[in-house]
Amino acid sequence: MNTTGGADILLESIQRTKRETVVVACQSCRRRKQKCNGQRPCERCSQAGQVCVFESAENETPRQTQKRKFEQMEAELNVLRELIRSMVDAGEKDALLIVKRLCEGQSPSTICSALQSSTNIEPNTNIAPERRDLLLTLIQSVGSLDSVLAYVNRIADSRLQMVLPSNTAHRRLRSGLVNHEKLEHLFSAAETSFFPLQVPTTLYAPGRSYNGPPAWVRSSIWLTNPASDDVVSHLISLFLSFFNPYWRFVEEDEFLRGLRGPNDRTGPCSSLLVLSMLSCASLYSEHGEVFTSSHDCARRGIHFYQEALRLWSEESEVATISNTQAAMILSLAAQLRGQDRIGRDFVLSAVHLNHMVQMNTSRGAAAATGDEAARRSFLDTAVSHLHISYSNAMLQPCSGAASRPRGFDNIHEIMSRPPVYWIPYPIQREPAPFYPNLLLHHRCSLTQLAYDLNALMLSGPEPENAEHFWHASKDLFRRLQHWYYSLPGDLRYMKEMPASIFELHCHYYCLQMQLSDLTFKKLPRGHPHSSETSPIEVPREVQAELNKNGLLYALSAGQAACDYREMYGLTVAVPFVQQAAAHAMFTFLRFMQAGPQETKATDNIRDIEVAFTNCYRLLSAGGIMSMQTRGIMRMILGTAGAIHAVLPTAVEHARVVLDVTPWQSADALKLSSMYPNWACAREPGNIPPQYEMDQLLQAWYHREASPRSPDESMQED
Repeated sequence: MNTTGGADILLESIQRTKRETVVVACQSCRRRKQKCNGQRPCERCSQAGQVCVFESAENETPRQTQKRKFEQMEAELNVLRELIRSMVDAGEKDALLIVKRLCEGQSPSTICSALQSSTNIEPNTNIAPERRDLLLTLIQSVGSLDSVLAYVNRIADSRLQMVLPSNTAHRRLRSGLVNHEKLEHLFSAAETSFFPLQVPTTLYAPGRSYNGPPAWVRSSIWLTNPASDDVVSHLISLFLSFFNPYWRFVEEDEFLRGLRGPNDRTGPCSSLLVLSMLSCASLYSEHGEVFTSSHDCARRGIHFYQEALRLWSEESEVATISNTQAAMILSLAAQLRGQDRIGRDFVLSAVHLNHMVQMNTSRGAAAATGDEAARRSFLDTAVSHLHISYSNAMLQPCSGAASRPRGFDNIHEIMSRPPVYWIPYPIQREPAPFYPNLLLHHRCSLTQLAYDLNALMLSGPEPENAEHFWHASKDLFRRLQHWYYSLPGDLRYMKEMPASIFELHCHYYCLQMQLSDLTFKKLPRGHPHSSETSPIEVPREVQAELNKNGLLYALSAGQAACDYREMYGLTVAVPFVQQAAAHAMFTFLRFMQAGPQETKATDNIRDIEVAFTNCYRLLSAGGIMSMQTRGIMRMILGTAGAIHAVLPTAVEHARVVLDVTPWQSADALKLSSMYPNWACAREPGNIPPQYEMDQLLQAWYHREASPRSPDESMQED
């Protein structure tokens, strides 16, 4: 009896053990020699908030895993052999180009595919100007990356002897919205050798009011250097349409009245203010007068920018409203041109000049009429918004002159005002109803929350009380969510909305991603009971929650990048849409570090790849116009190579065939960027410090510099 009972117990124990046996553990549990429950993702990785990686696929035996890994290694070895054979057979010039592509982070398989499809691997700087213009038109269109690559394959088909349109025809096409119908017309004409392309004979047809520049300017009043009324009117209209509505650098009605008046130093308009707008807007214009070099789009309008810097050197100490506004706009222009350090100086100058302007008002040194008081109030909110936004984007504490920005109390008066009709110039779309003051009110509320984020995460001392810090972080997260879900219907997210509303939502996504990453940075890395932890003791499930929140808002930013592109194309990309896309790409890289088999462990890997591709699509177009965006893209892709992230196939292919602005050593000299690597900022120990922007610029220059001295290159530029 007892023997039978003991046997039953033993049999039951063996069966229970057999049921709980795990075929293989995940990589993290194997490395830590911990028990793994075999789920995908496993329980320990889910609690820790990290990607769960398995060497084996689901329902795969160890022998099948070994066989698959062997075949994978054999395929990789064959690719490397093929690459080495190609380098041996190629000439010295082509072999050096292959090495250069490897150093840029391109995979051997991608290079081999390019070699098989073409016998010449020269960068696209040497391609025919007509085909280069066609690629620029495709990149700035509304199409997805897959559709753009389909058109590129159509171009590359050797059976098609295409007669491509001229540079002027392409500029006319890119001056508006480049959609599928226009591209099909272009390709049909090219394949049948039927030209000229049926586009307007002038860049800005006056037949419809929203086709021509809404603001007409007499350039001779404001500029000493020769520039036509057409180009100045075009650039001022572009700036007021896309950059001013969200940032509110100037009050548009008042500025336009001053623009039609005399050149008065104390008035609402000045030569410096006009030039600052021209230097910013010219980067996104196809007008012939903004180009100094037909092949370098990032230097468009450099003559306006240099003249603005010259005037600034004479006016920088004069505390007027127009000079403060010019300093704000020049800070944006400097950043877009890759000169973040100069941009920072302009931001601090704007803060200083605004302080002097407000002090003069309080002392009665200026006439305090109703209009004047309103101008100073709007100026104060614009400077605070710029200062705080720049500090958060660059991971810097706000300067001592900053204070929590004020809001507007007259919300009922603001909401009762009728809408104006926003004209998306030069994009050829119908005017849309828009509530500028309602947007300003809620943007000011969001700026207050951005200031609180800076004070909590960047400006204050290291927290000593773990519980207090965690509650403060959660409270800020809830207040941000409350702000977002309390937006009125006219400011809610829709697929089709004004560009400034896209900026409002992308600003919110940026703040949520920043809050998630900066909070994660202060959390412990080891086991909660380990002695080697940071001062803040929080459960591991909190880290998982932060990862989830960061990914949620990164996916939202990716969708916004897609919707913005489909709505307005990529001829003009507003600042916060680009910033949200860049931060989202850093977030996605954390979930793309596994190989093709292991990515199945992440449930939404397909959504991540789609969103990453949308962000890449937007920033690749932005890199044509903006040196800063070009450097950020190179930093993101360099970081992807460092952590062995597996990029989507379309992105890998696009890096080869759409490289119309290849990196050169002169680019490193033009950039003085401080833009942070958010992968390093979030997890400093996991990403080598050489992938920060400063060190990357030095490495890029030394690797690709010519025998000339840097001083000679600077003089050329």
